[in-house]
Amino acid sequence: MKQCELKSNFEAKSFFESEISNMDAEILALNLSKPALRALIRLNVYTLLDLSKISRESLKNAHGLGPTSLVKLEPFLI
Repeated sequence: MKQCELKSNFEAKSFFESEISNMDAEILALNLSKPALRALIRLNVYTLLDLSKISRESLKNAHGLGPTSLVKLEPFLI
């Protein structure tokens, strides 16, 4: 099994931690998992407004966003 990139790459881990701290409080209040937050960062979603511009299909196909996260995000999609 392949080792997670973040466990061996300090720069990547630091990048995502920094980006998560820049996310809007409303996104963080959803209590999404770290993989889900990283997936949103990869999609350039930092606010609910950003989220409203992303298609359901893009979210569904994003690595790191599972069924539980998608249920939490659904009310904010148009």
